[in-house]
Amino acid sequence: MFSSTFFYLGCIIGLVSYTLYTLRSVIVVTQTRPYKFIKDNNEVKIQYCIRTNHYFESKSSDKLHAWLYRPSIQKDSSAVRPVILMAVGLGTQKDFNIYVHYANLLCSNGIATFIFDYSHFGGSEGTPRNLIDPIKQRNEIKSAIDYIYNNDEIDYLLNQTNNSARKSLCLWGTSFAGGMVFLTYSDVREEMITGTPSPLIHCIVAHIPFLNKISVLEHIQIRGIQNTLNSLILVVLDKISSVIFKDISLNIPIVSKVGTSVMKLSDTDYKEWENIRIRDEKSNLLNNWVNLTPARSLWNMLKHTNPTLKAEYVDIPILLLPAMSDCFLNITKVIEFAAKIDKKCVNCTRILALDGGHFSFKTGNETKKLIKEVSKFIYDSIYVNKSV
Repeated sequence: MFSSTFFYLGCIIGLVSYTLYTLRSVIVVTQTRPYKFIKDNNEVKIQYCIRTNHYFESKSSDKLHAWLYRPSIQKDSSAVRPVILMAVGLGTQKDFNIYVHYANLLCSNGIATFIFDYSHFGGSEGTPRNLIDPIKQRNEIKSAIDYIYNNDEIDYLLNQTNNSARKSLCLWGTSFAGGMVFLTYSDVREEMITGTPSPLIHCIVAHIPFLNKISVLEHIQIRGIQNTLNSLILVVLDKISSVIFKDISLNIPIVSKVGTSVMKLSDTDYKEWENIRIRDEKSNLLNNWVNLTPARSLWNMLKHTNPTLKAEYVDIPILLLPAMSDCFLNITKVIEFAAKIDKKCVNCTRILALDGGHFSFKTGNETKKLIKEVSKFIYDSIYVNKSV
């Protein structure tokens, strides 16, 4: 009996040792980076915007840091000014250039943007840093909605009367959050059905969205028996280290070309992603992002709900912005998702396909035209539903 126990124990130790040896170039064991309170100017002027700091509490009691971008040219207080709640993509934070650029262009079209860091990222609380937890992040999007909906300061900053910000709220989700905003809306709608007071959301913009859980998992580094075992062992060891040592995490890359990571990219996609990061590093406003996440993030990703299962709950205008050559989601899946929504909500969806891949971020006239189209969609959605 004892000999067989020692045999199996030896096999487990050998398997763990082999995994750690084979992944020695990927794994990064670090002491948990502490949360640092962001000392930022309360009001910052950008090209078309004025940016202000906001803090709100999540359901897990983490203090989350947000920026409100409001148009620098004030409108008549009686005019409705749309507010977009922008949910950032997988493993990113609000100071990435793509979000700052979009918020600035939206301001030029008279639309305010509220964007925040999920817990464990950027200016928000939460340790270990860079931990990805979709279920927690989904609840934090709801907390942000509640903050906008119940905060008189938002109306004041937007020079609005009669709580207009509460009547002109739209959701925007990029990448992984492009699927999460549908899940969040379904939660809000279920609350409305049960009679719980809920915010009015006029429309959803899904930018290069993850809409199919299988498609996401195909590009997570859990492929084949060996990679599955490697990932499982890393997750277990990271979970154990978090219990025993608390301030130690076993980290893997968020993005990589080889090895175990949350997202494994082709050479072409990785090069595009790297170009984005080079631009971000030159103008990073918080300067505390690293391409690492605790290995337990892989397990958290597996618990994420498939957004297509909630398509039947969508009953508001939807703008889908898929990339033609997206490495994570074939555009046919987007069309199928739109068809599911339109079965229940006729002509609710609109698809505007973007050139390039998932990481083909452009900053020229093409993007300005895109944001003009998005802005028109948002205004149309609000005025169509203004009597609600």
